[in-house]
This record gives sequence, structure tokens and C-alpha cells, in this order.
Amino acid sequence: MMATSPLYRCLFLDKDSQVVRIEEFVSYDDDEARREAMFFLAKNGRFAGYELWRDSRKVDEFKFASPPDPRTSEMEAKLCGLAPADELAYRYLLRDHFSRYRRDPVWKARIAELEGRLDAAGRARARTLAADLTWPLTGNL
Repeated sequence: MMATSPLYRCLFLDKDSQVVRIEEFVSYDDDEARREAMFFLAKNGRFAGYELWRDSRKVDEFKFASPPDPRTSEMEAKLCGLAPADELAYRYLLRDHFSRYRRDPVWKARIAELEGRLDAAGRARARTLAADLTWPLTGNL
């Protein structure tokens, strides 16, 4: 009896994370299915991301990073592409060492938002990274 390759379902998402198209295809394994989903995403160009499923197991999820708002500062644009814990670490660092960030209510709101999204381990990682980055910043090497 021949083994059949697994069936995958790819849900293509719009910018609001709503499913706008579903494709089903057979792939040899998860890695091949990811490549196929990425290829279709790149070829089509009108989706904001995808969720890849095999039966009831989510295999992969991909979403394009939101481009930074052109009205934001250069610093804000650089932080936009970081992972949440890394972004929080840099925001802690800049808040603690530059008064303009300490006074900025939008900056403080983003810190609060990131703290709310991260679990305790993520917040601890951000604090540790901020402390590690502070060391060379203060010239204590």
C-alpha cells in the first residue's frame, strides 16, 4: 500500500487578518508546504499573510510586518521591525537615558502595550537586554 502525501490548507489573509482565499494542496512535508505557501504568497502579491494548516494542526503562520507610518520618527521606524521583547528592551533603554522619551506619552503608551502583550519571561528578557545594552552606553566597559 502506498503512503499518500499529506493535504495542507493555506488560508490567505488580508491586512485585517481576515481569510480572503483558501488553497488546498498536497506536499511531501511541512517544509515543502511552507515553501509552496510562500511561493503562492509572493506570486500573488495581494495578501498580507497566511496560516498553513495540516488537519487541525497549525503548521506555520506568516504576516508581513506593517510598514512604519512615514509620519513617525526614524527611531520609531527602526523599532517597528523588531520582535516585541527586543523592541521593549530598546524602548526601556531609551526611556531611561533620554528625557524626551521619558516625557513622550505615545512612547509610554507603546511600552505599556508591549508589556501587556508579553508574558513575564518576555518582560524579564527585555529588562535584561536593556541592562546589557546600558552597560556600553554608559561607558562602564
